[in-house]
Amino acid sequence: MTAGEAVTLGLIAPAMVTAGESFEVNGVAFDAYKNIAAFDGAATLEADSANAFIPPEGSFSDGQWSLANVALAVTGDTVLTLSAGGLSAQATVQVVSGPVGSVRVELPATVRAGDATTVVVSVRDASGNLIQDFTGTVALSVDDPRANLPSSVTFGPQSGGSRELSVVFGTLGVRTVAATLDGFSDDAATTVTVGAPHHIVLTDDGAATTGVPHAVTVTVVDAFDHPLDTPASAYTGTVTFSLAGSTPDLAPTLPGPTTFTAADLGERIEDRDAHHLGHAGRGLADDAQADRVRRTRQ
Repeated sequence: MTAGEAVTLGLIAPAMVTAGESFEVNGVAFDAYKNIAAFDGAATLEADSANAFIPPEGSFSDGQWSLANVALAVTGDTVLTLSAGGLSAQATVQVVSGPVGSVRVELPATVRAGDATTVVVSVRDASGNLIQDFTGTVALSVDDPRANLPSSVTFGPQSGGSRELSVVFGTLGVRTVAATLDGFSDDAATTVTVGAPHHIVLTDDGAATTGVPHAVTVTVVDAFDHPLDTPASAYTGTVTFSLAGSTPDLAPTLPGPTTFTAADLGERIEDRDAHHLGHAGRGLADDAQADRVRRTRQ
């Protein structure tokens, strides 16, 4: 008995494959009675996931077709569709991650000194998929001696191949975080800019004469003593002066409240009487919520 005309196709594919590893698929053309049809049409194979590798498909021969070296890159379910002669068939393949192929570090492009910043460290296979079940330790390093990044991060069964860490940078400029795992490494750079207003520094030249107005420089700085001296970071609040612990009749004459403008770039020079100069800076308050005051001499 001769088989009839092809009316359906069947597609046979593995139920599960590893991302990036090649496998074979097979197709069969059937007649209305499920016999293999005498079918020789050209075949096409498509995948509904990105970066799939599908070699030239060729054609059916006597109702049968096969294609080796197919590879899928993205984890999850991928639907393969075989088409030929106006007929089609589908098969679903589960793609699982492969062995460790890379480690990845992600950082924002810019951060402020003193701000908590999220660093993302992930472990991936050669196709870039997260290795959901990875467990182990990734070594970390940073070229900022003031940063509080730990020396390593541990991945557990619940990490899903990715960990988020909070780090505070303290040194201005381009700073790099690097990660290393079993010969694989990656790094990411961020530009650290001046942080938020944190405290005030008073500076004088140390040469004061009683009764003569004396210039004092008031500088607003961030938590790591970086002056807020750029247009983007310039402090624009008001600073007030007070003095504690001096004899009333010897107390110096202090300036009134001074308001910083963007043009000041975080620094103003104020005059005051030189009596009891050593008390300068005590009780100083500002609306930047400064929690530390330090007086220095040039």
